[in-house]
Amino acid sequence: MRSGHGPCEAEILEMIAGLDVEGVPKILDVFEDADATYIVSELGGLDLYEWLQRSADRDQATVLEVITRLLLILEGLHNWGIAHNDVKLENILLDESGQVHLIDFGNAVLEDEKEGANSSDGLLEEERCRDAAFAEYCEEDLQASATVLYQLFTGSPISTAERSGMVTEKKEVLRRVSKGELLSADEVRELFEQQAS
Repeated sequence: MRSGHGPCEAEILEMIAGLDVEGVPKILDVFEDADATYIVSELGGLDLYEWLQRSADRDQATVLEVITRLLLILEGLHNWGIAHNDVKLENILLDESGQVHLIDFGNAVLEDEKEGANSSDGLLEEERCRDAAFAEYCEEDLQASATVLYQLFTGSPISTAERSGMVTEKKEVLRRVSKGELLSADEVRELFEQQAS
């Protein structure tokens, strides 16, 4: 697995640009110097942190649409072997037309290509470990999405302790939402209040 820190970030962004994943900004150019990676893209809008601060009257339908689109973006990335690894309000943009964009791939993780997958023994133990490690990054993306869902519904930040306590029940809620099921704000609040107690 390769992480997006440093020189690899440019490589990851160039690869993503070639995949045409909906909700990932089109990268026009990427270049680096000794201090930083510079990204040129056509994109505007507010990050969800700023949007949350400005939008006291968030409606349920908008929040569910944002989360659904985020999950679809992550699904597309995961299917291509890319885990974002830094899903948070500040890395999700909402543009003027209501489109959701995931940005900042500096912590992204690429799944290693499998070698020997066609062997008669099936996947080797080392490959199973790589697959499991990548799956953990994908699960962390989903857990972070649950945090974003909570923050958008409640308008409240979530603590690190609460973040680390996210479990299967919250991921199941995200799966339900991604399949188009509508949840009330009260259902979401109740779910998070149960986990906190």
